Amino acid sequence: MRISTLVIFLILASSAALFSQENSDLFQIQRLPLGDGEERFDLVRVPLYGFFSGRSNELTTSEKAFREFSTARIILVGEGHTTEQHHQLQLKIIRGLVERSQKVVVALEMFNPLQNAALADFSAGRTTESEFLKQADWVNVWGHDFRYYQPIFQFARQFKLPIAGINLPHQLVSKVAMGGMASLSEEELKGAPVPEISNPQHRFLVNSMMQGVGALSPEIFANMYVSQCLWDAGMGEGAIRAAKEFPDHVVVVLAGTGHVAYGLGTARVIRARSSLPVLTVIPVDIPISDKARKNGSKQAFMVHLGEHGGDAAYPHEVVSRTLADFMVGVPAEKHEKYPTLGLSLKTGKNGELSVARVMPDSLAEKAGLSRGDLVLKANGRSFKDATEFKVFMGELNWGDSVRMTVRKEKATRNVIIKLQPAN
Repeated sequence: MRISTLVIFLILASSAALFSQENSDLFQIQRLPLGDGEERFDLVRVPLYGFFSGRSNELTTSEKAFREFSTARIILVGEGHTTEQHHQLQLKIIRGLVERSQKVVVALEMFNPLQNAALADFSAGRTTESEFLKQADWVNVWGHDFRYYQPIFQFARQFKLPIAGINLPHQLVSKVAMGGMASLSEEELKGAPVPEISNPQHRFLVNSMMQGVGALSPEIFANMYVSQCLWDAGMGEGAIRAAKEFPDHVVVVLAGTGHVAYGLGTARVIRARSSLPVLTVIPVDIPISDKARKNGSKQAFMVHLGEHGGDAAYPHEVVSRTLADFMVGVPAEKHEKYPTLGLSLKTGKNGELSVARVMPDSLAEKAGLSRGDLVLKANGRSFKDATEFKVFMGELNWGDSVRMTVRKEKATRNVIIKLQPAN
């Protein structure tokens, strides 16, 4: 049984999304009894805008949290890749460390060391943002809308913070997901870290994130699990290298929540392969009413909640105490901040741009687009390849429209897609 490289990468890259409130109900991934000791059975309330310390089992202040952050060499901060509030938290942690005179390295899941020269040029101000995105091949290497990460990159550039790619090439991880480590060439094996695949809790967590695929397709899951462990090993060793290269810096790793949760992924690799102090931080999405959302926007972020800390009526979410060293309550988002059509394109041998895949219930599907449609123009523009189209989509916002001229067989038609979120 085969599974496409695209599908594998989507599963691996989007595992963090399964930690959202909507999806966590499937397996209650945020409430698993994972970790060591009796505390793995403890459930705790993480309130909106509050810091909760899994270590001390109490609501704490941001100032106390930053004092602990300053003692770490590596801090892993989880994210849903297209969740704006998560990236805001990441930036606030980086900014908070800098404001406290701490030197910081920003370490990124989406890049590997091959992009480090482009990252260094951008951080130092030698290239423009547009030049950087082209040099790093952002839309193909990562693909998620750059605007989610833009404030972080701008802050790093403003303060000349080192930025490091710490992952493995995505093609290598996808190859392992298809055929296991045995599929790698001798040269590829030399450059690949050894994945740690013997931890039963981690295997259970990854299977839960993948919605139990291991029970239905154990052979497929076996390779996918090894690739996930390889991904964690690559990032873990990459973070260790960054810490050694910058011995007086704190390395802040920005990675999908699935790699950070319960300290079982990348953090476990770092602890096993170095003596560097590590901390994990995970944003917890708190469902709130429109009224609470409006009132909450007036509060300072990461404030001590005082009397609200024990108030069950205050917006909160219940999670496992062992989910992370620190959990921070952030407002759950109704929808992603930037629009996507829900399709993937490929460039044919003759240069034609065609639809390769359409996601169910997406804007593209609702507009009648289907696999095999040739995309001739969008908003009057033609595109030489799929990369140009991705750049075009990265300029659009909710409320905009996309007028596409498409052809299938000999029939040409115009399709107008109004970019409106489902909810």
